[in-house]
Amino acid sequence: MYRVFLVVFLISFLNADDITRKCTKSDLIGAWQISHIKLIDKSKKDSLYVFLMKNQILVFKENDELKSLYTNDKPREVNDYLNLLEHAPGDTYTINDGGVISIFNNGKHIDSTLCQYFINDFGKANIQKGSISLMRFSNNQPVIGNVYKKIK
Repeated sequence: MYRVFLVVFLISFLNADDITRKCTKSDLIGAWQISHIKLIDKSKKDSLYVFLMKNQILVFKENDELKSLYTNDKPREVNDYLNLLEHAPGDTYTINDGGVISIFNNGKHIDSTLCQYFINDFGKANIQKGSISLMRFSNNQPVIGNVYKKIK
């Protein structure tokens, strides 16, 4: 699995035209569930623990609101998670032409991630067309890459 995810990372990083492209805001709108998690820099495990949780839901809204849920609890039905998020406070986000998503809480920048959109299936890694890859960096080096599938 590590080798497959490394290939996905390289494809995403190089923006291979036949597999991925940079995300746009219209790609993001909707609800997403984690499908693949890969910690690349193990020294960052403690500081990035939230992005390693086995249950992750992201909801990007048209009005630039982002609601997210991260948990290691026993999995629930997707609609249960979405109902929880309906009443949760959200953050705001922007996405630039380079596919970089910046996330803010109360106007303060809290996170950035490089977003790639899968324009085709990537069968070797069992990633479906329409999924997104979110890559986080530290000191210009990739540290964690997560893939999300659209659920709504």
